[in-house]
Amino acid sequence: MEKVANNLVDLLKRVKKALAEISKLYCLRLNRNGFSTNRSKPTDLTEDDSLRRIAESMDWIELYCEPAKTAEYFSYSLKHAVEEASDYTTNGEAIMAAILLGYQPIKIQGPNCYFRIKGKFGKIGVIRDATAKLRVPSRSIRATANAMAKVPSFEPNPAYSRGGKSLVDASL
Repeated sequence: MEKVANNLVDLLKRVKKALAEISKLYCLRLNRNGFSTNRSKPTDLTEDDSLRRIAESMDWIELYCEPAKTAEYFSYSLKHAVEEASDYTTNGEAIMAAILLGYQPIKIQGPNCYFRIKGKFGKIGVIRDATAKLRVPSRSIRATANAMAKVPSFEPNPAYSRGGKSLVDASL
């Protein structure tokens, strides 16, 4: 558990740095809902629950996605793909996870943005269906079955949860 706590402390530092850079680059704030121009609480992505979900989102994106030259994927769709495989994730947490993994936001539209990202094992929507907890295909049953055959299963890291206790505060 100490290693996970240290990882989350490191993640907290990276999130704070990214929030400052986003504010400078885009003159926008990033919060749990996504990008915002108002004075929304800028620290809500630094709370324990958000850090855990950002870490899970990063795990999912690393496992199933890769950079794309031209393909563009909507942040809100990415959020839904991640939360199908784990637990509730906010749009801002999915955006932050992608940014921390080196994906740059392009075309910011309201609270959402697009990333140049694609699925390693096919379309992200098909991967979402193949990794969904309920295994209910929303697209082609054949495409989902084919994806399930080659897509590794996703299990959220149980170490990110400590029954409501703060992982970050415990290690500071």
